[in-house]
Amino acid sequence: MINVGLCDDDDLVRRLLPESLRTDDIDVVVTCGSGEEALASEVDVDVWLVDLRMPGIDGRETAQRLIQANPAVKVMILTAFGDERVRETLACGATAYLHKDAAPGELREAIRSVHSGYTVLAPGMALSALERDDVELGLREIGADDLDRHIVTLMSAGQSYQDMAAEVGMSVSGVKKRASKLMRALRVGSRSQLVAKLNGLRP
Repeated sequence: MINVGLCDDDDLVRRLLPESLRTDDIDVVVTCGSGEEALASEVDVDVWLVDLRMPGIDGRETAQRLIQANPAVKVMILTAFGDERVRETLACGATAYLHKDAAPGELREAIRSVHSGYTVLAPGMALSALERDDVELGLREIGADDLDRHIVTLMSAGQSYQDMAAEVGMSVSGVKKRASKLMRALRVGSRSQLVAKLNGLRP
């Protein structure tokens, strides 16, 4: 069972989100309306979902202090905005950055991934918010060609393998082979980890 804590100053979110997240392997064990309340909580939490913008202690500082207090805890940052700087946000130690309006199923899968040690970024967020120069640097270091760069850009935008294949004029299996090559070269196990590592983030 993954014990989840929710920290959000929006009363509606605190009332509705927990029930949509609960499954056989996920339980929301505490809800808090502020960073101060989350930091004072003594409930055993495996994964915290923390709103980025809150009055008082904001999401970044809350995440940093939660992790300092318990290095084993995982923190997922939630945002209603798409223009935040992902690198600066994840520098606090959080391992996920997702939109608040993500489907419950997407949030549940992200909780499971984060609990297993992966970094998760919202589809479409990575390249629009992360520094593109860092992506290019990472690709140059592994000798990636223009097609590799295009595929990484499409993956960062959240496109499926089928959509990517149509975009670059390759078969689905060909695109998967390219993506697998990049993942092996960078020693990552998922698309989200690949994008994170290319941008200097650590899953």
